[in-house]
Amino acid sequence: MTMPEERTRNVLQAGAFLKELAASKAVPKQVREEAYRLLRHYPTLSDIEAIAQHEEELWQRTESFFRTPYL
Repeated sequence: MTMPEERTRNVLQAGAFLKELAASKAVPKQVREEAYRLLRHYPTLSDIEAIAQHEEELWQRTESFFRTPYL
């Protein structure tokens, strides 16, 4: 099971990786453009901090099949 801290760290690391790809001249232009396109809608650090601050409220408001305990 992935812990919230691990998920947060992975999201931040993935964003950093996309930034590196978008800025690197060592990768093909098409890859750089796709990385940049994905970054336009990627959560920022402030977005992630805001989500973390309101996590309990968001959890209570979200009704989802995936939240149903399996065991």
